[in-house]
Amino acid sequence: MESMKAAVFRGVNNLSVEDRPIPEIRSPNDVLLEIYGCGICGTDPKIIAGEHPVVPGIILGHEYAGTVVKVGEKVKNVKPGDRVTVDVDIKCGECYYCKTGRENLCQNIKTLGEHLDGGYAKYNVSPAQTLYKIPDDMSFEAGIMAGPISCVVNGVRRAQIKPGDTVVIIGAGPMGLLYLQLLKDSEASKVIVCEIKDKRIEDAKRFGAKIVIDPKKEEPAEVVKSLTDGRGADVVIEAAGNPTATRQALSMVGRGGRIVLFGINPQGQEVPIQPFDITFRQIEIVGSFISNYTFHAAVDLLSAGKFDTHNFITHRVKITDIHRGMDLMRRGECIKVMVIPE
Repeated sequence: MESMKAAVFRGVNNLSVEDRPIPEIRSPNDVLLEIYGCGICGTDPKIIAGEHPVVPGIILGHEYAGTVVKVGEKVKNVKPGDRVTVDVDIKCGECYYCKTGRENLCQNIKTLGEHLDGGYAKYNVSPAQTLYKIPDDMSFEAGIMAGPISCVVNGVRRAQIKPGDTVVIIGAGPMGLLYLQLLKDSEASKVIVCEIKDKRIEDAKRFGAKIVIDPKKEEPAEVVKSLTDGRGADVVIEAAGNPTATRQALSMVGRGGRIVLFGINPQGQEVPIQPFDITFRQIEIVGSFISNYTFHAAVDLLSAGKFDTHNFITHRVKITDIHRGMDLMRRGECIKVMVIPE
């Protein structure tokens, strides 16, 4: 049987590049894809480190796009030759949350690249329901970004930004930069980025940030208050995924403001809060998890040229060199790494 190289999660700190058989369609609703490439998500190093639970033995990778090779007998939405991107979160469509418009909270959700084989391989089988066709004039690399952008669109919806609001984005990593690109020309009066790493500060400026706060040099809450007549931010989006950033969000938000917790903190991490302060200032703290009927919007935004994906993808590595790509992500020496099949 013909084989392919694949990056397989074998346990904590054990990502193994192995030969795997090319998968076969086993359901009439499945589609076989030839994968163009798969982005390394910031979650992937956390999976490898044991901070985000997945099923051992599966092929990782949950940001991918490719070409349809073969379809199951019941598939109607795509055909061989179609170029597609993948919404990797498979929802059941039957549980309470799916039935009430919150499919991202599906009680039976399964994710390609976490519970089922994902995109760090030459071929992948995905359910037809997860596939979105991309326009002929859209690059595969742009299509690959639809997944993370769909999560950002959901976060912006959760933020409920109003015209004239001051918005702070904490963290200028890959997701923070996607928030910046979506919001910099929005109805917000100010979009402020808070970032501690010098390279990422430069990245934020390159992608259009007009105001960047460096906590190594100044107190973020004081700067935000100085820019808002002492009020604080109307919306703070925590896109760094660590307790320090969450504490910063609480200090920067103004009365009646909203904090969106988007970054993934390690499981078990705790942040102290003062309930009196939340009540007295009427602060809203909301979570934002993956995408929620926002994948079409992401594809449309990409098609409209709202995101600079060419400069966003800074490194490309083969599957056999995937460990170097993971190290680039861990050290923050990249924006987005693309893994290309052999």
